[in-house]
Amino acid sequence: MRTHGDTDTDTDTGAGAARKRNRVAGITALVLVLGLFGTLLGPSAWYFLFEYGCRDREDRLAKVLATDPLLDAGPAGTAGPRAYTGCDDDDLWVYAGNRYAYARTEANAAAHYREAAPANGWRPTSRKGCFTKKIGSSTAYFTVDGVADGELEVSIVANHEDVEWC
Repeated sequence: MRTHGDTDTDTDTGAGAARKRNRVAGITALVLVLGLFGTLLGPSAWYFLFEYGCRDREDRLAKVLATDPLLDAGPAGTAGPRAYTGCDDDDLWVYAGNRYAYARTEANAAAHYREAAPANGWRPTSRKGCFTKKIGSSTAYFTVDGVADGELEVSIVANHEDVEWC
């Protein structure tokens, strides 16, 4: 039991001072390591936390793409369009499309869109089944993704970089 005036024997022998120096050294090392990680990873962490991926700008573009009348101009024999929109976080390609139940051939669908696309302002590209036009400030691409398992899929893709899709 300690009484007034007693001294800490660790302090007297220097062991307390050594513990204090070790604690300060440990804290200093931790601060240096965290500072190094912050310097090296800071820009990357900032990018992935605040800049990476789709944002409001891409969401607005997806909504505009989804309103294009060609998406709703399915060929005869289509039923129950299921609309979708989205964005690829890696390259910021924005898309909107419809999937239809469709019992006819891909050739029937292709013939329909060869007429319907130009009537809606779309121009054919060099790739079969792909059309392009400006939507807002972006170059958009309409594609007929074919008939598979009784389903026809058509989509529009665009990004803000004006990169060619097809």
